[in-house]
This record gives sequence, structure tokens and C-alpha cells, in this order.
Amino acid sequence: MIDTIKLLLLPKQIKCTWDIKKITTKLNVFDKFHRKGIKPIGYIGKGFAVFGNNNFIIIEGSLTKYFLDNNIENFDWKFVKVALRMLSQEIGLPIERGKVLRLDIAYNFQLNEPVINYFPELKHLWFFQRIDNRKTTLRFMRNDDNVNVLFYDKLNQAKKLIKDESLAILANTDSLIRYEVQIQHMPSKVFGFTNIRVFDLWRPFVQSLLLDYWFKLYQDIEKKAVLVFPKSMKGRKSIDKFVMRYFIENLGWVEIKSMFDLAQKNGSLTHDDKSKKIKMYRKIMSNNETFEFKNITKELNFKIESEYLNQQVKIKKLKNH
Repeated sequence: MIDTIKLLLLPKQIKCTWDIKKITTKLNVFDKFHRKGIKPIGYIGKGFAVFGNNNFIIIEGSLTKYFLDNNIENFDWKFVKVALRMLSQEIGLPIERGKVLRLDIAYNFQLNEPVINYFPELKHLWFFQRIDNRKTTLRFMRNDDNVNVLFYDKLNQAKKLIKDESLAILANTDSLIRYEVQIQHMPSKVFGFTNIRVFDLWRPFVQSLLLDYWFKLYQDIEKKAVLVFPKSMKGRKSIDKFVMRYFIENLGWVEIKSMFDLAQKNGSLTHDDKSKKIKMYRKIMSNNETFEFKNITKELNFKIESEYLNQQVKIKKLKNH
């Protein structure tokens, strides 16, 4: 599930010095600029661009592409240590104590309908900006810590980049969605650590944290409900929640927050009252027990939850080894 990573190597931290000229001889010559327009000193395999000098080295790229030669197939946790040890051998440096500056967690799912049909059902994620200006990509972006939550058409991308149609995940597949969480700057701050080191990436405890974070962000996304009265709905409180949810969903959080801001400005609500109301509404929107969803939403919910449980089992097995 780990894909793109960005590693920082400093001589003091990895307890090793290097001659950048010798390092360069071990790298593939670059044939194009890095995606940010920065010229690397070379590449390791397909996956990694290398930047630096005698004082620092940055290695950035897809661990999945490096190990599997593509990131269409899903990358198993058990291969993280193997892949990173291979990377260490290729560059000729002990990267285990390097600092992780970026970390992406992703998984590809086969679906029953075109990927773009699922996007309108994923409505809102608190503290994130919803961006849907690309037809085949839905992004929720949080600027304060550079976290992105993405859903995009991986099959569409695969057809452009991968000619090997023998990949198992592409067999009999008409729709392939990628759910990806990108922590683009200092993932240690997201998880409350001083640092995340390269060796942490193969520790089951850290892998569990990454998996939980990936799943929780999906759970926190408010999904569009269907205007029907569910069989599970009973009593006045359930009716009130049902009506309130549709009020919030149809008016939208932007309008509701603007309305509360105006009420506070006019003196109709105190700041504390506004905070309590928003907290109450958020709680209503997070409780899905008495709401119905479209079949495509149920399908995506089921697949992501099932895979989360499956990945928990895989990590537990690694922990017991």
C-alpha cells in the first residue's frame, strides 16, 4: 500500500559519508526532468529520482514501481523491507536511518461502474477543500500540512502507461479506481512523531498507523444519502436526524457556515453557540446508521472496508513472524 516516498539522507543521521561523484556512477542517466522541473543527478530503476551533493541526498519516487515495475498492481506490506533493502544496495548507502519526508498510501479497486460515477457521492471532508476540476480525478486537499485524499481512474492511466495487459488486476476489468492518501510533507507531524525513519516503514506498528489513517480519512468523507425512509429509522429522534441531514446536505456546509458566521456577526449567536451547533451537525452527518445510500456508494464502502480488514490481517501476520 506504500507507494511514493521521499527520503532525506544526511551523513550525521545515517552515520556514513559519500562521494557524490561515485554515487552518480551507480545511477541511470536521466532522460527527462523530474515532474517538478528539477534536474536530478540520476535515477535508480524506474521508481526513484536522486538529488543531492556531498552534504545531503534526496531520493524520491514510487516504491511500488521500483519493486513491481508498475503501480497498477497493489504493493504488499511484506515487500516493503525487501524493496528498501534493494534500494539501499543499489545506491550503496545505509538508508535505513534516513528521514521520510513524504509518504503515499494507496490501493487500487475494481468497480462495477465507471470511476467518475462515484465522485458525486463523495461530498465533503472536514478541513479539506474538494477539487473536481479534472474529469477523472476527485481530490480533497488540506493545505496546512499538505495532505491530499485522491480518487482517480487508474485504468485510464494504465492504458496510457502500461502495455503489459497480462497484469492480473487488468484482466476483465472495465473500471479501476485508486484511493490514495498523500502526505506530501513531514508525515511524522501527522502521526505525532519526532521523525519517521526508513526502517519504521517495515515496522508493523507503523504500518498499522498508516493503514488506520488511510481508512479513517475515507470514513470521514460525508457520502450523499438517498432521500428514502430507511427501515432502520424509528422514533422522533431518528426522524429529526433524517430531516436535519437532508437540510445540511442540500444547503451545503459552505452556506451553513456562512449563515452561522452572519448570525454571530449580528449577535444572534455567540461563538460558543456556533461551535456547538456545528459540532452537533457534524455528529449527525457522521452517523450513517439511519441513512440509505446508492448502490455504487455501498459498493465502494464495502470494498474499502473489506480491504482495510484484509490488510489488518496481513500486518498482524508480519507482527507475529
